[in-house]
Amino acid sequence: MLRKQVDAVPELPVGARLMVPVMAATGGSGRTTVARLLGAGLALSGSTVVLDLAPRLSSPWPALLAGQNVGGLAALPPDRPLTRSAVQQACVVQRTRAVGPDADGAAWHLLSDGQEWHTRPLDLPESPAAWYQLAAIGGWQSVVADTVHLLAHDLLAARCAGQTGRTRGWYDLPFAVPVLCAAATAQGMRSLQQAVMVLHAEGLPLQRTVVALVATGDGRPPVAVRAGAAMLSSRTAAVVQVPHDPQVHAHSLAAARLRQRTLQAGARLTGAVLAAAHAAWGHPLPDAPRPAPVTPAPRPAPAIPVRSATSAASFAVAGPGTPALATPPPQLPLLDEEWDMSQFLATVHTAAVAVAADPHVRLLADAVPNVTPEMPKDVDKPVQSLLNWTAGLGLAAAVLGGLLGWAAVAVGHNSERAALAARGKQAILWSLFGAGGIGVTAALVTTFYNMGK
Repeated sequence: MLRKQVDAVPELPVGARLMVPVMAATGGSGRTTVARLLGAGLALSGSTVVLDLAPRLSSPWPALLAGQNVGGLAALPPDRPLTRSAVQQACVVQRTRAVGPDADGAAWHLLSDGQEWHTRPLDLPESPAAWYQLAAIGGWQSVVADTVHLLAHDLLAARCAGQTGRTRGWYDLPFAVPVLCAAATAQGMRSLQQAVMVLHAEGLPLQRTVVALVATGDGRPPVAVRAGAAMLSSRTAAVVQVPHDPQVHAHSLAAARLRQRTLQAGARLTGAVLAAAHAAWGHPLPDAPRPAPVTPAPRPAPAIPVRSATSAASFAVAGPGTPALATPPPQLPLLDEEWDMSQFLATVHTAAVAVAADPHVRLLADAVPNVTPEMPKDVDKPVQSLLNWTAGLGLAAAVLGGLLGWAAVAVGHNSERAALAARGKQAILWSLFGAGGIGVTAALVTTFYNMGK
């Protein structure tokens, strides 16, 4: 039956690109093991690459590049355009046995920093968009990213700093199905539940998030882990248990053979990721958008050419290290606005002098005696009605928006739809601001209108 499940893995379209960032809330959560299983499993559905985002001396992946004669990330120049062949040649080809006695598995690529330990560390980009662009150049259909940031801390720090953060950046990528890893212990489950609460509070889509619980030993998981997994299964796309494998514990990524249970867990992980992607975007997956190249914005040329203060034409050396002004700075021409204002002021001054010198000059509009200006009654009443109706309708719309916002919050919390609840809260706040603004504006307009009468 398991072999049939593997054979039934759907193939991804040629133009699709499935992003699978593997994240965790704490260290020691089995991210690298999960990334390896996903790389081997997704390779059955299309071309796959595993991106190592960790620094070289803190990552186990560079050990697989030893003796492979590949440049890794160091072979990709940051200041020159990249080609698909150059990016793929920088990878090392891996092959992991799939479920079944005669299943050799499919080949997948690994892109990591394989330089010697004493070499200067690479300045790896933190933005998920940069890694997405690299994957698009390589042309892979599945991209597994072994991340290094701590999920909950990154979200909280980004909120306090008013920034996007790496976690939200991975969620916002096209066709991204994040995998959240945690150790299958009581402490690991507490950290995982806290991370899920943070994701829910930030309005990130838990319905396309897969949870992987990595066992740290043989035997049944603790009661707290089983209870937490049952609770999370209704809030996330899937919860997959990854059993303990002595081969991985002893040899890390260099383990040649994995247990059958471990391979089966990898197949379940792959199926959960593909099922979440198809549930979110349909089957088959649409073609991935092509990222635009990042180019620096051109600097606008100055409206008035100004000579540099350190140019040779402006300064001459008068003594050791003492600059002295050699030529006076040039007079800058007036702008058109300054010229028009000068002409206007000169005209006003000439007219004022003429009026003061000629006693026969009179203003065109002298005061009319015994006349009190007032608004005609035929105009006053419709204007008052228009102002009252405008203020009333605006306040009614604000109240209606607030009621709809509360309804959205209630429905979102009861149905565990975080995005709907977040939009409801925003609608309530905007309704309050709108009601206050309408009230203040209506009062000011009415006051000034009555003063003008």
